[in-house]
Amino acid sequence: MKILVTGFEPFLSLTRNPSKEVLPMLEKEVNKEHLKTMVLPVVFDRVFDPVKEAIDDFKPDVILHLGVAESRDKISLERVAINVKDARGVDNMGNQPVDEPILKDRASAYFSTLPIRKLEGLLNDANIPVEISNSAGTYVCNNIMYHTLSYLEQQKLDVMAGFIHLPLMKDQDKGTNKSMELRMIKEGIMRMIEYFLDES
Repeated sequence: MKILVTGFEPFLSLTRNPSKEVLPMLEKEVNKEHLKTMVLPVVFDRVFDPVKEAIDDFKPDVILHLGVAESRDKISLERVAINVKDARGVDNMGNQPVDEPILKDRASAYFSTLPIRKLEGLLNDANIPVEISNSAGTYVCNNIMYHTLSYLEQQKLDVMAGFIHLPLMKDQDKGTNKSMELRMIKEGIMRMIEYFLDES
């Protein structure tokens, strides 16, 4: 079983991104034979290039894309990615697309192929705040989920893939209570990884 886990670099007003910060913690827990981690650029037109290379070279069985959503207070398992780029803020190259398709002449949406109900149950059992979300937004997070699922379908690859939004870390919380300890974020992602490793 090979699992690819990606996070994002900081963007907009965030100087740190929990989806990046958690990756070294996962690497300490899982053998490199089974886990590959990557930090992705927050750039609409460049974000999928390193993922495509990793899919082709590492040949993962599972892809867990991680990102941060400042409005969330739970680990959010995304159900669907839509074929839209519509940014309220710029990406890290200054791009701000409005009402543009991610890929022309492709599906309107792709659904996560992760067993999101099972994963939700695993985290609930561990008392880790979790939810299933029906909107990955229209920023770069949605973009990478859509690109990945589209590519896997085109290449007819039997790979489970989806996107997981994380809350801010506790030390980033400015009184909104929309945050979670990084150790708990790590525990939640590790429980998902262990589920897939146990299933292999």
